[in-house]
Amino acid sequence: MQYRRMMCNISLCRDRNSGSVSAEPVDRSPVTNHTPSKFDRAHIATGLVAAAKLCYFSELGA
Repeated sequence: MQYRRMMCNISLCRDRNSGSVSAEPVDRSPVTNHTPSKFDRAHIATGLVAAAKLCYFSELGA
């Protein structure tokens, strides 16, 4: 594996709508209930495209 060519990034998107987190009755593990709105999905897609461009252009400069 070529670590000098590795890139790591993280993208966060703050959503407009709320969801919920509850506990599973048997083992108390967390269960999330959230569906992103159309507005939020568009912003997530924009962020993913921007992250992909960062990866692509950083490879060109290497």
